[in-house]
Amino acid sequence: MQAPADAASLAKTVQEAASKITTVSFTSEVSAAGQSISGKGQQKMSGGKLEAANISQTMGEIGQIEMILVDSKVYLKLPAAMKATTDGKPWVEVSEASSDPTIAAMWTSLKPTLETSPVDTYSNFIQATSSVTHVGAEVVDGVKTNHYIVDVDPSKLPAGSQEKTQLEAAGLTSIPTEMWIDESGRPVKLTQKLAVQGQALSTTMTFSDYGSPADISAPPAGEISTS
Repeated sequence: MQAPADAASLAKTVQEAASKITTVSFTSEVSAAGQSISGKGQQKMSGGKLEAANISQTMGEIGQIEMILVDSKVYLKLPAAMKATTDGKPWVEVSEASSDPTIAAMWTSLKPTLETSPVDTYSNFIQATSSVTHVGAEVVDGVKTNHYIVDVDPSKLPAGSQEKTQLEAAGLTSIPTEMWIDESGRPVKLTQKLAVQGQALSTTMTFSDYGSPADISAPPAGEISTS
């Protein structure tokens, strides 16, 4: 594949590749104000849309939280310190209709994360670029890629998206971003480094194992809290 040289052709290449992705594994690392949130997971996609996901995040003192999206249901595995309301069982089904206000609030918080694939986020950033520089060909984790430096304009991100809301709320008008895409146009790596209200913020995401088997299923019924 000839490396796209401008924003329009780069966005088209990534969009077309994303529509063909069936499974992907990813990692994420976000650092800000001396704190970090790391994550990893697998996702199943169809036609560029998220169908199922298994995601774990480690959030400083809170610990590890695991999330499963399957059959239009969301399950959350809480750290030990947060299991007081789940009758000792490790999993809880998260729904906005839950009678437990804490669980309902979790749904509101998690919904954007579980309804959008990181690949969608990557594609959205590329479509919102105001400038593109093709650095050249590079090998990342054994994968041949094309390296790009782009400026993302938050005002061009999809209306109502979590990224647009957060970035505009922070008063950001340009997001310097580095991206690496493979020879099929699929994302391999993304990095961002910026300052928000005087605090350094860095994000790194990686993508791998395209098309590999992904066994994503609901937790055993006996491990799901009904409280």
